[in-house]
Amino acid sequence: MSRTASSCSAAPSFAPRSWYTYAGVAAAPVGTLHQDGFRLRASSAVSGYRYGGGGRASERASYTVGDLMVGYRVALDRGTAVTAYAGGAVQSFTNRDSITRARGTRFGGAAQLELLSFIDRDWTVFAMAGYRTTWNTYFALLRPGYEIAPGLRFGPEIAIGGKDEHRGARFGACFCLDLSPHVGLSLSGGYQDDLRDRAGRRFNGVYGALDARLAF
Repeated sequence: MSRTASSCSAAPSFAPRSWYTYAGVAAAPVGTLHQDGFRLRASSAVSGYRYGGGGRASERASYTVGDLMVGYRVALDRGTAVTAYAGGAVQSFTNRDSITRARGTRFGGAAQLELLSFIDRDWTVFAMAGYRTTWNTYFALLRPGYEIAPGLRFGPEIAIGGKDEHRGARFGACFCLDLSPHVGLSLSGGYQDDLRDRAGRRFNGVYGALDARLAF
């Protein structure tokens, strides 16, 4: 395990009639990311999507979001650590659809909770959940992994997310590869299902995502 004070990540994702890309950085002002203490976190994301059909004209929309948060990491035992963040967020939707309420720019609060647990030498569990007051946006991810080869883990991936007018879920699998103590890649894919959508968006189908991480 590398003793690093900061890390950054980038993650493009594609699904039926939608795309999403994310970039973020986390830093330990004192010590390393593997020690208890304060954390600083900044992230941004951009997404685009199409919806309509069933008698409605096709609409194109996009959104951007940015977070800036302060957090604290606590080790619960030798193999499990929890990090909690809180701060501010800005979220902006570009949409000409007069029906949807997801238009314009809003500022609000943000919170996020992360858990990383090394259950034993083969199994790890990563989980995270977050909430923004802007349009009541939320998300959660659960990703257990089994080490099938040195530096290579495989396991299921379950995610949910939504806001005031939309809610969906993803069910898939993920390969996580540690290329070095400082570089990692994750490749995931599966099925994306819409659970509710007031504006007519239907994004059901196969999704894929790539996550690249760099620690320094």
